Amino acid sequence: MSYNGSGTFIINTTGQPVITGTVISSTAFNALTADLGTGLTTAITKDGQTTATARIPFAAGINSSLVTDATSTTTGSIITAGGVGVAKALFVGTTANVAGATTLSSTLNVTGVTTLGNGAILGTPASGVVTNLTGTASININGTVGATTPSSVSATTITASSTLTATGAGSIQGLTIGRGAGAVSTNAAVGANALFSNTTGAGNSALGSSALYSNTTGANNTAVGQSALNSNTIGVQNTAVGQAALYANTNASNNTAVGQAALFSTTTGANNTAVGGGVLFSNTTGASNTAIGVQSLYSNTTGINNTAVGVQALYSNTTGTYNTAFGLDAGQGDGTQANTTGTNNTFIGFDAMGASASASNVITLGNGSIATLRCQVTTITALSDARDKTNIKNIPAGLDFINALHPVSFDWNMRDGKKVGIPEFGFVAQELQAAQMQTGITVPNLVSTKNPDKLEASAGTLIPVLVKAIQELKAEFDAYKLTHP
Repeated sequence: MSYNGSGTFIINTTGQPVITGTVISSTAFNALTADLGTGLTTAITKDGQTTATARIPFAAGINSSLVTDATSTTTGSIITAGGVGVAKALFVGTTANVAGATTLSSTLNVTGVTTLGNGAILGTPASGVVTNLTGTASININGTVGATTPSSVSATTITASSTLTATGAGSIQGLTIGRGAGAVSTNAAVGANALFSNTTGAGNSALGSSALYSNTTGANNTAVGQSALNSNTIGVQNTAVGQAALYANTNASNNTAVGQAALFSTTTGANNTAVGGGVLFSNTTGASNTAIGVQSLYSNTTGINNTAVGVQALYSNTTGTYNTAFGLDAGQGDGTQANTTGTNNTFIGFDAMGASASASNVITLGNGSIATLRCQVTTITALSDARDKTNIKNIPAGLDFINALHPVSFDWNMRDGKKVGIPEFGFVAQELQAAQMQTGITVPNLVSTKNPDKLEASAGTLIPVLVKAIQELKAEFDAYKLTHP
């Protein structure tokens, strides 16, 4: 049999007649078989070419290498592990469409698009087979997939209820996906060096380059963001979301940091909650702090049990404890009287700040611009139980002290400009100090000197003195009536 170069096979019968109904001699059969092999070889490698130009349909497969830059289509199976099928390599230059089950135990090199039917298996780990997809190649598999190590994939599409299974860490566009060091089954690591040092720590999730990098035995931690919980070693139940969140944490537990560099410097401080960029940034060993708002409690280092809600609330607090601040710059103000070491203070409202950086046990409502304090009641109730008092005696201040006071009217002209041109009746702190010096009587808490640059007065402390003065006047009047009936 010969090939005429245009798709036609010519049976050579000269000297080898084929007679119907008779038995062909072995010599004639062998010659015919040889001609078929020669013709088929010529068809596949036409004129000595190594690439076929014709479309080659096949159902059962070809038991040798298939090389084509045309479309190769089969409705049957391709099995390369011996038997019927492609026993060597399959090279497809354009498109390969395989509708049946496909098992490749050899190398599959695809530069075009390959569509494989249900149940396709591309090699097995035991055989060390490699599937190479290069160029703009894509692989569409409508069934369960078991692939070894694709070296380069331009696009991979798995449809229907397909499952992609890998036995070790994988990489997609350079992104490492796996369980991290130690390969603990309950860990998940996505990103370069995520869970890099882990040994036995379990229940950890690390998403981001170097997330939970130093973790060894710490468990049940969640780190999302580049270098989140980077230094954690044995700390447990920490949550860090944001680049470098809880970066320096080593063995502290139960911290929650959400925001870029939130709780960045914390090492052993536990039970902290930070929400916002730079929140509790400088905290090292401070514990049980709660801060919500960008840079709130930013400077805190060892202070404990503080609560700050608002942008830069309690920003300058360092070692102060048990403070509460609500509002933008609450406890911080303009920085001149920002709380740093004060304890047990409460700041409510924008720019609310204490008398000084170290003032303690003070409640501040609002900033210096507040003109009215509104409430349905006009007095503040305070503890006054005799069982909680000692050394009770009559006050020395009375009419003489009241006579030394100088009530005035004035217009506010605050140096910080917060209250200007507002008229009011009251006292001048310096004059109250002078009255005390003049009479030799000190009224507790009448003048506060915690901030020498801004003296404060508490006129309410004069109520007992006024009562005493009235009593003295009444006594004088009664004595006068006795002599002047």
